[in-house]
Amino acid sequence: DYHSRVVFFHPQNLQELPEEMACKALFANDMLLLRLTEEQLDSFSELLDLLEKRPMEQKRLLLLCILSQLRQLIRSGAQPLTTNAHHTYIFDVIEAIQATHRQCTVAELAERFHVSGSKLKADFKDITGVSVAVFSRRVRLQKAQALLDSTQLELSQITEKCGFSDESYFIESFRKTFGITPGAYRRKRQRKMDIQEP
Repeated sequence: DYHSRVVFFHPQNLQELPEEMACKALFANDMLLLRLTEEQLDSFSELLDLLEKRPMEQKRLLLLCILSQLRQLIRSGAQPLTTNAHHTYIFDVIEAIQATHRQCTVAELAERFHVSGSKLKADFKDITGVSVAVFSRRVRLQKAQALLDSTQLELSQITEKCGFSDESYFIESFRKTFGITPGAYRRKRQRKMDIQEP
């Protein structure tokens, strides 16, 4: 699943950072993107939640904590991506993919967002780390997983609702992504629910 949190730094505040904050150079561009594991995202989220709730005089210290944590991640091998405002349309592309129930093609997205197909492919891979086709398939499989969790729809209906033209391809894609077939996933989930019921 795709999650993002955004922090805006005022250029003047960045200038005032202590010299030992080595990651200052990372802010030379418009944006710094860092792909995080769920665990890393959770640790950042706690600080970001605090940042939203604290008064202004406490925010500076929290921002230093965030930057310190960021520096540690980079030192431990995390690969940040610095980019500029010309790439921000990719977040709109991601929303467009998440809003549809069918496979999105590079050609239709490029036309919709008024860029060339090659630029969209390159920018999308830079930001997400995967191709448009892979990302779109993952989104539809996550929707299928949600339908298996919350409905009693037949597999053929879920296949159609999630934009897969072939049920066997849907089953194989689901198995490759989640390590279990849709039918086995539903049965396993039902057993868990049966056990939890008093």
